[in-house]
Amino acid sequence: MAISTMESLDLRAVAALPTPIADSLLARGCRSWGDLEKVPEATKAALESCRVPEAASEALAEKLLAAGGQELQCCKAPPPQPPFPAPVPVPAAAPATWRGADSALAILRRGQDLPALSLPCRGLAGLLGSALRPGGAIMEVCGLPGSGKTQFCMQLCAAAQLAPTLAHPEAPVAEAIYVDAEGSFVPRRYAQICRGLLLERFGEASESLVNLALQRMHVCRTYDATELFTTIKQLGPFLKRHPAVKAIVVDSLAFSFRHEFSENTTQRARLLLDIASTLRSYGSTHRLHLVVTNHMTTRFMGGGPNNSNNFSSS
Repeated sequence: MAISTMESLDLRAVAALPTPIADSLLARGCRSWGDLEKVPEATKAALESCRVPEAASEALAEKLLAAGGQELQCCKAPPPQPPFPAPVPVPAAAPATWRGADSALAILRRGQDLPALSLPCRGLAGLLGSALRPGGAIMEVCGLPGSGKTQFCMQLCAAAQLAPTLAHPEAPVAEAIYVDAEGSFVPRRYAQICRGLLLERFGEASESLVNLALQRMHVCRTYDATELFTTIKQLGPFLKRHPAVKAIVVDSLAFSFRHEFSENTTQRARLLLDIASTLRSYGSTHRLHLVVTNHMTTRFMGGGPNNSNNFSSS
């Protein structure tokens, strides 16, 4: 049993106590420091029996007291050690972050509540249907060279800028962004499209409105994959400063990547997915019409009917 107090310290455990004095104290019934305090005359009698002078008795008493304190510290039992590491205090529970979830039907209806873009060609507008609604969906236009992909994109931008609600020259004209990776955007042709759309919808084509539409069409010419990627990634601050932007067109998305990353298809796919994710984020946040164009290439697979060649987008 561990000794924990001065009173319970056994006299025989004190190394500084001479053996004759310890035996004399034990003979008088003193076995601990507590017994010495209860029978003070026993100490004096033990010292006298051992013929210890009075001056030496006081010095010996102080020495024994100091030695007894040291022995007490040595005899103390070590603090109990836990069998396992002390548990880490658990912080207070964080406030709940779950705020519920929207159903797929609610998300679908929210998208359907947004008005679809009105194209000049009603047949084409009916064919595309909900693909002309703003949001996080990207419409990909694929076709062979010269099939009219760029013309369709310019008509879509003009329709987004010159909405049917535009009734007078003082009405606000929306903005659009055209990322031109091939140099196919022709301002003169876009002015003709805007002029024809104004004549069809309002019966007149004000040059001030045409010039305003051209002024608010932001054309970003890129010459390689790095410029294309950087331009799209930096559109976020521009969209915040220009809330009137209604459409973003990338013509074309794979033109630069197809040549520069022909030997590294993995990195090309990673960059294209990053661009698509960024565009979807812009569309969802700012309710934009998103359109990208892509090319058609011929792959001699020989698996079609009558051994015909198959066409696929690049």
